[in-house]
Amino acid sequence: MTVLAVLLLLSTLGTSLGFSIVDPTSDDPVNGAGTTVVVWSAVSIIISLAAGVFIAGRLAANDGLIHGFLVWASSLIIDHRCSAWRTAGRLYNEGYWSGI
Repeated sequence: MTVLAVLLLLSTLGTSLGFSIVDPTSDDPVNGAGTTVVVWSAVSIIISLAAGVFIAGRLAANDGLIHGFLVWASSLIIDHRCSAWRTAGRLYNEGYWSGI
């Protein structure tokens, strides 16, 4: 739960910072927003996983290393599965709308 709570907090912070860099009066209002989103997403995932692993390791009495590893591994598996579903959905939509 710590991983999700920290990730939600960092995502909210990233969204508010992202809205602050958008300049609606310029010719290209979202210039550089894509790179910023990718970098912030990677940083926030790493920070949230580190916080979750740390909390799981500290709360476990003798098996802290095992608990921390299991939090990291299960989060990684779930993240890869969600990414695969998201990619498959995007590819399906692109194929559907392009007539392939």
